[in-house]
Amino acid sequence: MGQYLNPGNDNFAEALRTENYVDKTTMIQYLNQIARTKNKYISTVQ
Repeated sequence: MGQYLNPGNDNFAEALRTENYVDKTTMIQYLNQIARTKNKYISTVQ
């Protein structure tokens, strides 16, 4: 488990319990891996 930047932050705990919360940890890890490669150009526009 990672570290919380704002321990005791009740607003974050509340956000975790909503259906709109999206954990982007995996996406950030992936983007960090490709940041300095030829695959760094990513577009989500279709």
